[in-house]
Amino acid sequence: MINTIKDLLESLRIQGVNEISSFLDIKHGPTIGDMYEGLTKEMMNKAIFKNLDLKVCSGFIFNEETESSKQIDCMIVVGDGIKIPFSEIYTVSYTHLTLPTT
Repeated sequence: MINTIKDLLESLRIQGVNEISSFLDIKHGPTIGDMYEGLTKEMMNKAIFKNLDLKVCSGFIFNEETESSKQIDCMIVVGDGIKIPFSEIYTVSYTHLTLPTT
């Protein structure tokens, strides 16, 4: 029974891992990684609320000195960032990241 958002996401995760498991005979690491990253993105998209200008994406984070991070497989950002042509990868400023507050 689903009582909380956590229960819903856990149910989606289990279902997704079960779907992925039938394809684990594929020995291509990037494909396996894409499946798990896709599952993570789908779960994150279902967990964020509408109308908050949040986006789940992959890409690179640039700091105020324009230094770039390594590629981030899955992140939640504010706004759209800049889409890298012919890909589903974005560049975002560190100011567009959603950070936990204490």
